Amino acid sequence: MMNLAEGGRSPYRIVMAHPAHETVKFACDEFHDFFQQMTGASLPVTTELQRPDGPEILIGDSGRARALGVDLSMDALGPEGFCIRTLGESLLLAGATP
Repeated sequence: MMNLAEGGRSPYRIVMAHPAHETVKFACDEFHDFFQQMTGASLPVTTELQRPDGPEILIGDSGRARALGVDLSMDALGPEGFCIRTLGESLLLAGATP
C-alpha cells in the first residue's frame, strides 16, 4: 500500500516535465491544492530538471517517467484517456494533452 501523507506531512513532491505544457502546469497546481486540502500536507512542485530525491508524484508525460520504464502513448490514450501507475514508491498521473 502506498501512503502519500500522514499527520499533515508527506515525503512526496510533485514533478512535471521541462518544459511542461500549460495544461500540465495547471494539473500540478490543481493536484497540489486538492492534496493539501485533503491531507494538510503541502507538496513542493518541481520539474524533472531537479534530481530525484525520494518518492515523487509524476504528473504528465516526462523523461523521468520514461527513465522509470513507462512509455506513454498519448495518442493511444485518446482525448479523454488517462494513466495512473505506481512506479516503485512513486506515482504517475498522466492524461491526454491538451
